[in-house]
Amino acid sequence: MTFSDEYALFYANCNTRSLVTMDVHTEMYNIDEGATKDYLSAGLTQLPSLYFIFSLMYLCFLGFWISLCFNNQRCVHRVHLLMGVSLTMQTLSLFCAAEENHYVKVTGTPHGWNVLFWIFQFINSVLLFTLIVLIGAGLPYLKPVLHAREKIVLMIVITLKVLVNVASIMMDETSPYNKDWMTWREVYMWSDTISYSVIILPVGWSIRLLTEHSKIDEKSHRNLTLYVRFFHLVFCYFFFARVGVIVLMDIYQWVSRVVEEVASLVLYLGMCYLFRPAEKSELVHCS
Repeated sequence: MTFSDEYALFYANCNTRSLVTMDVHTEMYNIDEGATKDYLSAGLTQLPSLYFIFSLMYLCFLGFWISLCFNNQRCVHRVHLLMGVSLTMQTLSLFCAAEENHYVKVTGTPHGWNVLFWIFQFINSVLLFTLIVLIGAGLPYLKPVLHAREKIVLMIVITLKVLVNVASIMMDETSPYNKDWMTWREVYMWSDTISYSVIILPVGWSIRLLTEHSKIDEKSHRNLTLYVRFFHLVFCYFFFARVGVIVLMDIYQWVSRVVEEVASLVLYLGMCYLFRPAEKSELVHCS
C-alpha cells in the first residue's frame, strides 16, 4: 500500500450452497527505514514507548503516594490503601500494554503479554470506579458506612465494568467478520456509558446533602467546595476519556490514546490531592 490508512482483508463465499475450507497464512505490516517490518498499524506504532513512559510516571506517582501515606499514618484510611492498590494496577497494566505492543510491533504476536494486560486492566478498572463511588458517597469522610442505595450503585457499577472488560476482550481478540462482534461492540458502548453516568449519582447525593448543611455549618461549606471540585474532575474525565477519544479514534489513533491516558492521570492526581491523608485535611479526621 502506498498510503497509510485503515485496511481489512476479507474472504467472502457468494455461493451459499457450497462449503469452503482452507488454511490461510497472512501477514500485514509496514516497512520502516532499513526494511524493518512493523506489524503495528501506522497509527499505533508509537504505543510501546507511549505506554512505557506513562507506566514510569505512574510508578513515580505510586512511590510518592506510599511516602505520603507512611508520613501520615494516623490519617490513613482504607480508601487511601485502595488508591495505592489502584495505582499499582494502573502501573502494571500500562507496563504490560507497552510490552504487548512492543512484541506485536516486532514479531506480530503479543507472546502472552495481552493476557497479563487484560488481568491488570480488569482489576484496575473495577478498583477505580469503586474508589469514585466510595469517595463520592462520602466514605469514610462524611459517613462511616454506605447506605442501601449507595451499595446498589456500587453493585451496578461493578457489574457494568465486568461487562465492559469482557466486551473489550471479545472485540480485541476477534474481528468484525465475527457475527457476534457488533453485538459485543454495542454491549461495550452502552455498558461503558451507563457506568460513567451511574458513578455521578453518589457524588450528586453528597453535594445535595452538603448544600443543605452548609447553610448552618462552615465545615460543611468547605467540604461542599471539595466535592464540587471532585464532581467537575469526574465529569471532565468522562468527557475527555470517552467523548474525546471517540472523536479522535478514527483519525488520530495514537493521539486518542494519549488523551485517554492524560485524562486518567489527571483524574488520579486530582483525586489523590483532594482526598490525601494529611492532618490539616478538611475532610480526614485523625484518630
